Amino acid sequence: MLYFEDIEVEDKFSAGPYLLEAGEIKAFARQWDPFKFHMDDEVAAASIYGGLTAPGVLSLCISNRLCHDFEAWAILAMFGAEYRLPNPARVEDKLTLERVVISKRESRSRPDAGIVESEDTLSNQDGSAVLVQRGSVLVGKKRTVA
Repeated sequence: MLYFEDIEVEDKFSAGPYLLEAGEIKAFARQWDPFKFHMDDEVAAASIYGGLTAPGVLSLCISNRLCHDFEAWAILAMFGAEYRLPNPARVEDKLTLERVVISKRESRSRPDAGIVESEDTLSNQDGSAVLVQRGSVLVGKKRTVA
Protein backbone atom coordinates (compact mmCIF):
# COMPACT_ATOMS: atom_id res chain seq x y z
CA MET A 1 0.00 0.00 0.00
CA LEU A 2 1.37 3.40 -0.99
CA TYR A 3 0.60 6.33 1.25
CA PHE A 4 0.96 10.05 0.57
CA GLU A 5 4.51 10.02 1.96
CA ASP A 6 5.51 7.17 -0.40
CA ILE A 7 4.51 8.96 -3.60
CA GLU A 8 6.91 11.43 -5.23
CA VAL A 9 6.53 13.88 -8.09
CA GLU A 10 7.69 12.25 -11.35
CA ASP A 11 7.05 8.72 -10.03
CA LYS A 12 5.89 6.44 -12.83
CA PHE A 13 3.60 3.43 -12.66
CA SER A 14 2.65 1.12 -15.52
CA ALA A 15 0.25 -1.74 -16.15
CA GLY A 16 -0.81 -3.91 -19.05
CA PRO A 17 -0.97 -5.03 -21.71
CA TYR A 18 -4.69 -5.44 -22.12
CA LEU A 19 -5.83 -7.11 -25.36
CA LEU A 20 -8.88 -5.36 -26.83
CA GLU A 21 -11.13 -7.79 -28.68
CA ALA A 22 -13.94 -7.20 -31.19
CA GLY A 23 -16.53 -9.05 -29.11
CA GLU A 24 -15.86 -6.85 -26.10
CA ILE A 25 -16.13 -3.66 -28.18
CA LYS A 26 -19.43 -4.75 -29.73
CA ALA A 27 -20.97 -5.97 -26.46
CA PHE A 28 -19.99 -2.80 -24.60
CA ALA A 29 -21.28 -0.61 -27.42
CA ARG A 30 -24.60 -2.46 -27.62
CA GLN A 31 -25.26 -1.67 -23.97
CA TRP A 32 -23.61 1.72 -23.44
CA ASP A 33 -22.72 3.49 -26.72
CA PRO A 34 -24.75 2.00 -29.57
CA PHE A 35 -23.25 3.81 -32.54
CA LYS A 36 -23.22 1.49 -35.55
CA PHE A 37 -19.50 2.09 -36.20
CA HIS A 38 -18.80 0.46 -32.81
CA MET A 39 -20.99 -2.60 -33.49
CA ASP A 40 -21.12 -3.33 -37.22
CA ASP A 41 -17.96 -4.26 -39.15
CA GLU A 42 -19.29 -3.01 -42.50
CA VAL A 43 -20.49 0.31 -41.13
CA ALA A 44 -17.19 0.70 -39.27
CA ALA A 45 -15.17 -0.04 -42.43
CA ALA A 46 -17.08 2.70 -44.30
CA SER A 47 -16.72 5.22 -41.46
CA ILE A 48 -14.02 7.85 -41.05
CA TYR A 49 -12.24 5.33 -38.80
CA GLY A 50 -11.91 2.68 -41.52
CA GLY A 51 -12.68 -0.12 -39.07
CA LEU A 52 -14.15 -1.09 -35.75
CA THR A 53 -13.13 1.21 -32.87
CA ALA A 54 -13.83 1.12 -29.16
CA PRO A 55 -16.14 3.65 -27.56
CA GLY A 56 -14.17 6.25 -25.63
CA VAL A 57 -16.00 5.24 -22.48
CA LEU A 58 -14.67 1.70 -22.90
CA SER A 59 -11.13 3.11 -23.11
CA LEU A 60 -11.83 4.92 -19.83
CA CYS A 61 -13.06 1.68 -18.26
CA ILE A 62 -9.95 -0.21 -19.41
CA SER A 63 -7.76 2.54 -18.00
CA ASN A 64 -9.59 2.34 -14.69
CA ARG A 65 -9.21 -1.45 -14.61
CA LEU A 66 -5.49 -1.26 -15.32
CA CYS A 67 -5.04 1.26 -12.47
CA HIS A 68 -5.86 -1.58 -10.11
CA ASP A 69 -2.75 -3.41 -11.30
CA PHE A 70 -0.52 -0.67 -9.85
CA GLU A 71 0.61 -1.04 -6.28
CA ALA A 72 -2.46 0.03 -4.30
CA TRP A 73 -2.64 3.65 -3.20
CA ALA A 74 -4.40 4.60 0.04
CA ILE A 75 -7.03 6.56 -1.89
CA LEU A 76 -9.69 8.20 0.25
CA ALA A 77 -11.48 10.15 -2.50
CA MET A 78 -11.24 10.89 -6.20
CA PHE A 79 -11.62 14.41 -7.53
CA GLY A 80 -12.58 15.51 -11.02
CA ALA A 81 -10.58 14.40 -14.01
CA GLU A 82 -10.17 15.73 -17.51
CA TYR A 83 -9.59 13.40 -20.39
CA ARG A 84 -9.08 13.40 -24.13
CA LEU A 85 -9.14 10.70 -26.78
CA PRO A 86 -6.40 11.58 -29.30
CA ASN A 87 -6.66 8.29 -31.27
CA PRO A 88 -9.19 5.48 -31.45
CA ALA A 89 -8.60 2.16 -29.71
CA ARG A 90 -8.96 -0.66 -32.24
CA VAL A 91 -9.55 -4.39 -32.37
CA GLU A 92 -6.48 -6.38 -31.26
CA ASP A 93 -4.78 -3.35 -29.72
CA LYS A 94 -2.55 -4.25 -26.81
CA LEU A 95 -3.16 -1.39 -24.42
CA THR A 96 -0.80 -0.30 -21.67
CA LEU A 97 -1.29 2.35 -19.04
CA GLU A 98 1.36 4.68 -17.68
CA ARG A 99 0.76 7.05 -14.76
CA VAL A 100 3.08 9.95 -14.01
CA VAL A 101 2.77 11.90 -10.77
CA ILE A 102 2.65 15.61 -11.63
CA SER A 103 2.27 17.22 -8.21
CA LYS A 104 1.43 16.59 -4.61
CA ARG A 105 0.51 18.80 -1.68
CA GLU A 106 -0.73 18.55 1.86
CA SER A 107 -4.49 18.76 2.28
CA ARG A 108 -5.58 21.98 3.99
CA SER A 109 -8.70 20.41 5.47
CA ARG A 110 -7.46 16.89 6.19
CA PRO A 111 -4.21 16.64 8.16
CA ASP A 112 -4.30 12.87 7.67
CA ALA A 113 -4.12 13.13 3.85
CA GLY A 114 -2.63 14.85 0.84
CA ILE A 115 -3.65 15.54 -2.75
CA VAL A 116 -1.81 13.85 -5.60
CA GLU A 117 -2.28 14.95 -9.22
CA SER A 118 -1.29 12.57 -11.99
CA GLU A 119 -1.57 12.06 -15.72
CA ASP A 120 -2.49 8.65 -17.11
CA THR A 121 -1.81 7.68 -20.71
CA LEU A 122 -3.40 4.58 -22.24
CA SER A 123 -1.41 3.65 -25.34
CA ASN A 124 -1.54 0.94 -27.98
CA GLN A 125 1.29 -1.37 -29.03
CA ASP A 126 2.65 1.31 -31.40
CA GLY A 127 2.93 3.86 -28.59
CA SER A 128 -0.02 5.94 -29.84
CA ALA A 129 -2.10 7.38 -27.00
CA VAL A 130 -5.79 6.41 -27.13
CA LEU A 131 -6.65 8.11 -23.83
CA VAL A 132 -4.92 10.81 -21.81
CA GLN A 133 -6.42 11.57 -18.43
CA ARG A 134 -5.37 14.06 -15.78
CA GLY A 135 -6.87 14.01 -12.31
CA SER A 136 -6.37 14.29 -8.57
CA VAL A 137 -6.94 11.97 -5.67
CA LEU A 138 -6.94 12.36 -1.90
CA VAL A 139 -4.38 9.92 -0.51
CA GLY A 140 -4.16 8.91 3.13
CA LYS A 141 -1.01 9.39 5.18
CA LYS A 142 0.68 6.64 7.17
CA ARG A 143 -0.77 6.24 10.60
CA THR A 144 1.74 6.85 13.32
CA VAL A 145 1.63 4.74 16.42
CA ALA A 146 2.21 6.64 19.69
